[in-house]
Amino acid sequence: MRCFVGLLAASFCFAGPVEFGQEELRKACEARNFPPNRIRVAAELLRTLKPESYEIMPWRVSGGDLRGLMYGLLDAADQIRATGKLTQTKAEPFVSVRGVRLVLKGADWQRIDFRAYFQTLARRRFNRVHVDLEPIDLEALKSLSREASDHAIDVTLGGNFNGVSIEALTKLLTEARWIRGLAVHDATAEMLRRVVIPALSDVGRLVTLELSDGPALTVARESGVATRILTTMDNGVAYPDLETVTPSDLPVIRVVAQSKYTDPQFVASVAYGSAIGEALGYEVFAPLALDDAIYAAWGLLGYTPSRRVDVDPAIACAARLQRPSVHPDQLQRCGVVLERSAGFEKMGQAATVRFRLLWAKQMEAYYEKTKHDSALRAAYYSYRAAARTEPAAQAEVARVGKLVDQLDPDAPVTAMPWSVPAPRPSIVHKTPAALHSGSPLALSLAVSPNNGITSIRLRYRYVGGADGFRTLTGAARQASFTIPAEHLPIPGQLLYYFELEFEGGVWRAPEDDAPLPVFVGIVKQPPPPTDEEEKPLR
Repeated sequence: MRCFVGLLAASFCFAGPVEFGQEELRKACEARNFPPNRIRVAAELLRTLKPESYEIMPWRVSGGDLRGLMYGLLDAADQIRATGKLTQTKAEPFVSVRGVRLVLKGADWQRIDFRAYFQTLARRRFNRVHVDLEPIDLEALKSLSREASDHAIDVTLGGNFNGVSIEALTKLLTEARWIRGLAVHDATAEMLRRVVIPALSDVGRLVTLELSDGPALTVARESGVATRILTTMDNGVAYPDLETVTPSDLPVIRVVAQSKYTDPQFVASVAYGSAIGEALGYEVFAPLALDDAIYAAWGLLGYTPSRRVDVDPAIACAARLQRPSVHPDQLQRCGVVLERSAGFEKMGQAATVRFRLLWAKQMEAYYEKTKHDSALRAAYYSYRAAARTEPAAQAEVARVGKLVDQLDPDAPVTAMPWSVPAPRPSIVHKTPAALHSGSPLALSLAVSPNNGITSIRLRYRYVGGADGFRTLTGAARQASFTIPAEHLPIPGQLLYYFELEFEGGVWRAPEDDAPLPVFVGIVKQPPPPTDEEEKPLR
């Protein structure tokens, strides 16, 4: 199936998402003032591509499905705007589900331009919107569903559905046909049996039931209806605890709280972290206002986590400071960024106070380690700065102030003796192409130079097992390990990382402040024996 995009006219052979992508490409050509027929691009479905994937050639855009073809045309439009030409490109989504959650109360939906909103979602590679509509309004759902359909975005309707009859719910799902999921909040077993499951069975098409973890899930499992689990992540947490994460028997979508600041590094961690426990993907609470920095980061990085998304560094630091823990190196880098960019004015009072408190604690820790007076004074001044707007910090000012009073006032103030970190060697690990259950697994690490390293450890965990991370220790010059077959009993997931110990500390691979601090391997069933292997010995 093929159609052509020209400057002045287009013979559209699709309606909906592909038409939107073609129109965006046409507008990009017009913005470049290209003459008619300067750019002629064939748009086609290519079944050898994966769903939502696309390929761009100078004369053709191919997609694995309609959504992928739309993404390819949108990328082609971006290339024309940026460079005036098409570059060979091939892309596929890293995260399967990239969603936003909207909470619309009362007449909120009347203030949203749904067409502009869904165009933004499509441009930013979102493929799902979860709408909590209070009260449920059929006309709003129809309007929303039409625009979602035209931009290849699946709609999940959320609510508690108390007092809704089977007939009313069936009618709603029948008339708003682009609704693909029903998220029942605070679901009870009785409600599922009496209303929700019968309505889903009667609607005549696939509508997936979405529930939080709880007793109602047992009813959903027993009913046989298609079901997903919505798992809410703690604020600032990108992925489950590596020590305790377990596989789920049902598909999982992780619900992430979005602050008013956006940190691309955190978004990339959420995207890469979806591989842990094999979650389908994530949805993020999003503002009604079309803040492009938020939508660009959460959509584009979900599709390609390694790509660059520009966000004001001060805003990214403000988001980073709201996480439960901040790596000391990141904190120090944030301090430099904020001082140089007048970032404290940009990021707001709450984030500024949190930075001051974190920095003060780090300086206190440095003082305990070095007993250098300047570190204690730096902690005191940082607590005092935080106390100007945070009364709770006054107690820290008083406590540290007493320690400062005990310092020698006549001692010269000198710069803190920051130690130069040891240069990290080149550490290269190639994940195995195949991991099979019931077979030993060899893992190796290339380190150069490796002088100064006293030992190398492999730490690994089979997800689903009762044990936490296990440890294998090797000599400094022996960066090869073998995980026993009995530690990979059945198909599943393997998490692992390396620790390289040296006189000044420990290096990790991956680094502990990387978007994902572990390697993730999928353990599969071993292939069946070949004919040669099955021949009996004579």
